[in-house]
Amino acid sequence: MIKKHNIILLSIISALTLNSFQNTQKIKAFQPGDSVISLDFENTATASDIIPMGIVTLNIDTANGNNSNSCLRVTNRTQAWNGAGFFDHPSIIPGNTYDFKAHVFHYSENPENILCTMKTTTADGSTSYNTVAKVEMPSQTWTEITGTFTVPPDALQYAIYIESASGVMDICIDDVNITLVANAEPVQSEITSEITQKATPAPEENTTKESIKEETEATVQAPAVSDPVKTEITEKKSEDNHDKNDSSGFTAVLVIIIILILLALLLRYLLQNNKLGVKSSKSLDPMTKAFKKEEYNKKIEALTISPSMYKELYVAVCDVSFVGQINEIYGYSTGDEAIIRCAGILMSIVGRNGKVYRTDANRFVCISNTPFRNKIENEFELASKQNYKYPFFVASGFSFSRDDTRSGIKALIGIAENEMLENKNVIRAKNAETLRKFKIDI
Repeated sequence: MIKKHNIILLSIISALTLNSFQNTQKIKAFQPGDSVISLDFENTATASDIIPMGIVTLNIDTANGNNSNSCLRVTNRTQAWNGAGFFDHPSIIPGNTYDFKAHVFHYSENPENILCTMKTTTADGSTSYNTVAKVEMPSQTWTEITGTFTVPPDALQYAIYIESASGVMDICIDDVNITLVANAEPVQSEITSEITQKATPAPEENTTKESIKEETEATVQAPAVSDPVKTEITEKKSEDNHDKNDSSGFTAVLVIIIILILLALLLRYLLQNNKLGVKSSKSLDPMTKAFKKEEYNKKIEALTISPSMYKELYVAVCDVSFVGQINEIYGYSTGDEAIIRCAGILMSIVGRNGKVYRTDANRFVCISNTPFRNKIENEFELASKQNYKYPFFVASGFSFSRDDTRSGIKALIGIAENEMLENKNVIRAKNAETLRKFKIDI
């Protein structure tokens, strides 16, 4: 019987192989000159690739487009770097070079410097910011911004986004186009080169047109008489070539096997030392599969002692509303269902970029290194309108910190909790009529 950890190893190897093949397909899908991203924001679907930078609100503005009806509007900016852009977009491949073009409109009363910035993070955790383009734009006038950027081949994460140099006014973005300029130069390993050289037959020496012609004529004129000596030599040569081909094929297979063994040993080490972030069942809440409160306390302690563990940090505090009333009216299993539903939504959004902790009976805290505010708010808004047998509302609050405006983790949690409590009051007031239908007296 195959042991469980061996099954995991085989699954990961298969996934890595498939992922490598898919990435190769993506790279081949675009040729220099192709538009890899083109957004005009004429409908809400076109805004799905754009992510907020910082705690901002993104909306489709149907009253002010660049020679069109609509654009993307960034509001509630509190710092100059707050804006919108692309984060680890599948059509933008590290190592490739791209042209960036967009039209930007700002609501400041004075000219403002607008920037297109590329942020990259490498495997060692270092982060860099590079200006792709910088344009001084007049007030309330659509202006084009263009630039060229190359995503570093060793980038673990990257973002391409629009920001301003100093102001925090609303910004509108329209007609975004990113075009592939050049693919990354392929890197050929020494092993691959050696196999290729062995597999490529060497050209025959002294092969001229005259010798080919003489050999052909001799073959045509010679009588069809079997020569035992020649036949034996030909058969021997054929056997040698066959052995040589077998040897080359065996070498290639052996190299592949060695690589797979090394990869398996590496993965086993990573799994045994919990380097892949695989969740241990002991650290998970049995009901929701979110991380337990004990794991949350460890994380807070670590971030308190060493805030330099993060360059950027996003926090959300989410509380499932009216669980007590749901338990009383519909039973505890229904209340558990609401809590599990909330956990599932949060974990699907936060994903590998962070963790979701169950810190109380119906409360969760999300800690991530990528923004998630808009997605969480939108998902909870959609879920609250579903036809469940009980009212499903989740109050949420958010906070954010980064290198140049760092706040302690406990302060961030406090900010998010206060916003969550304010949101809970808004939910009660906004949905009073709906709650009465479920016999919940507010």
